[in-house]
Amino acid sequence: MNFGDSVFVSARLRRFRASKFITYAKRKWERVNFSEPRKAIYIGYRTLANGHVEDLSGYGNEWVPTEYVKAALVIFNERENPVYAFFEDIETEEGQKDRCRNMVDMEITAVFKHGITKHEL
Repeated sequence: MNFGDSVFVSARLRRFRASKFITYAKRKWERVNFSEPRKAIYIGYRTLANGHVEDLSGYGNEWVPTEYVKAALVIFNERENPVYAFFEDIETEEGQKDRCRNMVDMEITAVFKHGITKHEL
């Protein structure tokens, strides 16, 4: 995927906080599915971290990452902020076209198997 490619996104990422307390608050990126894929523009990728906050006993708090995940950064239009999405939730416009082409090819193959010639189509 390159900068500016047109893509379809089926889910976005949201930062989930497991606890309301500051000490040892777990934070994790979770998937939020859309009702149907949304058209977007790919503008880059980021490395996001899952982890927790530890209390340093009077010396403040410390962020402790436990896992890193790669996420795509996409934008739906010029009036909305960019959102993160897992790469497996993104399909390029070419992939959508290829899927449609494959379905049409399968239908044409099925028609040819039943004895209809190319000229009769």
